[in-house]
Amino acid sequence: MTVRVPFEQAVLDITGGNQRLLTTEYQAEGAIPVIDQGQAEIAGFTNNLTAVCRRDGPVILFGDHTRTLRFVDFDFALGADGVKVLKPLPGFDARFLFHFLRTVRLPESLGYSRHFKFLKNCSVPKPSPGEQQRIAAILDKADSLRRKRREAIRLADEFLRAVFFDMFGDPVSNTKQFTTQVIEQLCSVATGATPSRERSDFFGGAHAWIKTGEVDSPWITNAEEHISDAAINETNCKIFPERTILIAMYGQGKTRGKVGMLGMPAATNQACAAILPSASIDPFFLYVQLSMMYEHLRAMGRGGNQENLNLGMIKSLPVLVPPLGLVNRFLAIRQRSESILKQGRTGEIDSDHLVESLASSFFS
Repeated sequence: MTVRVPFEQAVLDITGGNQRLLTTEYQAEGAIPVIDQGQAEIAGFTNNLTAVCRRDGPVILFGDHTRTLRFVDFDFALGADGVKVLKPLPGFDARFLFHFLRTVRLPESLGYSRHFKFLKNCSVPKPSPGEQQRIAAILDKADSLRRKRREAIRLADEFLRAVFFDMFGDPVSNTKQFTTQVIEQLCSVATGATPSRERSDFFGGAHAWIKTGEVDSPWITNAEEHISDAAINETNCKIFPERTILIAMYGQGKTRGKVGMLGMPAATNQACAAILPSASIDPFFLYVQLSMMYEHLRAMGRGGNQENLNLGMIKSLPVLVPPLGLVNRFLAIRQRSESILKQGRTGEIDSDHLVESLASSFFS
């Protein structure tokens, strides 16, 4: 039987003393990548060399609020607050420890509260160094497969954007002079809610609950949190159907303005605008169009006390409504690429299950 040791005998928290950059200090490019606890792998860049995180080997970054985990073996700067920098202690392989920590179940109902205190409660398996490296290598390969399948989905999505631009031009400047209508003339627009975190029975149910940090995919099929029937029945939460388009109205870092489409029925929090499917405009056509308006959407949210979008802005956003024949030509191209996307989505789900089952067999 594998020996298990307390968390503090496997991991050293070396967060203290490191400089943190404010989100307003992030740059679009620079010498040093900035990593925070948001969903983006790299949140921005800086040229401030004094902000480089002090470390002497690979580290694991834990988002105290968001529960994100990242393995980092390159120079970086810490962004904003809430990131813990964890160093493996002697006797532990960094990749092995990273894969194990990803399997630790943390409470879902805490929202933006801190989670590190729960992570520290776990005990860590300590097989031999050779066994740790073997396990890490297997899980690395499974994880690589998952990343490749996600990349295939991303490339297929980029292809559709390129086709859209060729056929319809820039949807913001409308260089090809197509008819436009505002979104609320074409679709119903709604938003969700956050159930009270004081009601534990509202969380951990069967309904996917999407937050803005998860709105960055052409086909959202996973959720970090789930809510219950009680949450749906007793709060303003509602289940939106598959093919509902989500726009992140606010959120950390680069989140505001991100667009995604539900690949499953799901609820959302109040930071998401939900554009429901409509017979007036094809949801896939609208999704591709809105995904090409990221910078424009972000700019719409500037100028007030807070850089946020709101439902009124989304409802009044003009979108292209080209002749139906031209839209159908675009959708025919999308349909031909759909088999690739479908295989990628199925493969992504399968690879998720593969990683989870392998990790469970190694760490249970």
